[in-house]
Amino acid sequence: MESILLLLKSSPSHPDAASGLQMAQHFRGEGKAVDVFLLQDAVLAGVAKDGALAPLLASGLGCYALGEDLQLRGYTAANLLPGVHAADYDELAEMMMERYDRVLGAL
Repeated sequence: MESILLLLKSSPSHPDAASGLQMAQHFRGEGKAVDVFLLQDAVLAGVAKDGALAPLLASGLGCYALGEDLQLRGYTAANLLPGVHAADYDELAEMMMERYDRVLGAL
């Protein structure tokens, strides 16, 4: 099974964020293993309880948020929704280079 890491950088209110999450859902529907990595303003989706990310997390989507970007916006890993994991740059580099077949983004 092909694995995809989708990088998102747009704030949850930006249309690109919705497009990125739709893309993740589409790939999952095709039977691909998809995880999302939230960068820059996209980390705000990882703390929004009523946002578009929550239903995808409930369906089993893997999700990571860059800890440094969370901190810059006044959040910590404790603020993340269940199912969103904080990660650092080293983990992101390892994921991009070794853990996934393809890396797509950034929207």
